[in-house]
Amino acid sequence: MLVSISAYNFMLFGSSESFDMLPDKGIRTKDAGVFRLDSAGILKSICIYGPNNSGKSCLIHAAECLRDLILGHVNERYMRPNLNTGSSIIGLGAEICDEEGEACKYSIKYDIESKRFVFESLLEIDESVSDRFDRRREKEIFILDRGNDICRCIDGEEVCELMKAAPEDRLLIHSLRDRFEKYADALEDFASSVDIVDMNTITLEKTTRALKYGTPLKERILQIIRQAQLFINDYAYVPDNGDGSVISGKSGPQEITQEDYRCLYSYHNGTAYRSIECDSVGMLKTVALAGWIADAYDNGRILLIDDLDGLYFRLAQALTGLFSCDGNISFSQLIFTTHDFTILDFKNLFRRDQIKFMDRCLGETSVSWMRRCALDRIRSISDSMKTVEELNFEACSRPAFFDFVGNEPEDE
Repeated sequence: MLVSISAYNFMLFGSSESFDMLPDKGIRTKDAGVFRLDSAGILKSICIYGPNNSGKSCLIHAAECLRDLILGHVNERYMRPNLNTGSSIIGLGAEICDEEGEACKYSIKYDIESKRFVFESLLEIDESVSDRFDRRREKEIFILDRGNDICRCIDGEEVCELMKAAPEDRLLIHSLRDRFEKYADALEDFASSVDIVDMNTITLEKTTRALKYGTPLKERILQIIRQAQLFINDYAYVPDNGDGSVISGKSGPQEITQEDYRCLYSYHNGTAYRSIECDSVGMLKTVALAGWIADAYDNGRILLIDDLDGLYFRLAQALTGLFSCDGNISFSQLIFTTHDFTILDFKNLFRRDQIKFMDRCLGETSVSWMRRCALDRIRSISDSMKTVEELNFEACSRPAFFDFVGNEPEDE
């Protein structure tokens, strides 16, 4: 499970930014939103809310780059010098935890220009031991800081010499896998369990594959679609051979094509209609998202959704609420970004600590988290725009509409 993720000098960030999925110990209600392990608790889902260009997607991209680096390849799409500082060195990190409560914290720094890793460290976290300041005990497994010529390893000087001689274009967990196999396996298992979805570019491929080949996800996907209140009776993949049967059997390596999308049918009052021709954009997004939701929920995966907008807010609440309910026993997690404040129903759906706020401060180039505010003052989503004011957004978060109509701003 993911405990925290951090990014340093990454794209939009001018400093180190992070968020964690550790529950606030001051909140003693809605335990359904927390995985309770023997020694720690971890939130099941996180909603990241904030204005445009405040850094929400940047955090998702940071998670994607870290996942790809752990799996052995560089995501050049987001690997670029920092937009504010111009620095070519970016830092990424994550803390992960298994079902037994064993946790480790992994951090790297990568130089985009020279294409080499200049820093890599791994700490083992003991969740059951903390000091009087509630700081958890950390045990250093290794650290290699090539910029400051620092190299330490729990296994002694012999391994340190191997670390210094390791290729700079590969992670140590890959180069010295025989020495750090336990941690390399844990990190790769984590990275392999991360799915990232952009709602602006989401496709029907995952759902279509499950319906076409009858994978184990098929029934869960159909269950989600049928219960989504989309005014349909049923949904199915119907081949164009005219016999009305649904293809079933083992999933094969065949690529899903546009012709397969045309075989998706929704049933309205008993009549089948080609889905991509008759259903709305919101309906098709729901069908596409159902495949990812089902996979994450049933198989204990970590799902990151960027820009969860465009769905009816009750439907968005229902889909995201799946992960915070008591039925989530597979240790699946959801992290999503949104601009839709109607989703922020913390009274019935989320705990206060499951909602994170991002904003860009005036006169600063870095992105910072919003100051913690008294969310319990807002009792329902009907408070609408009062919600935004109560959340204490900085002035730069409010679009200056007076610039378009020629009016002068009122003095605050």
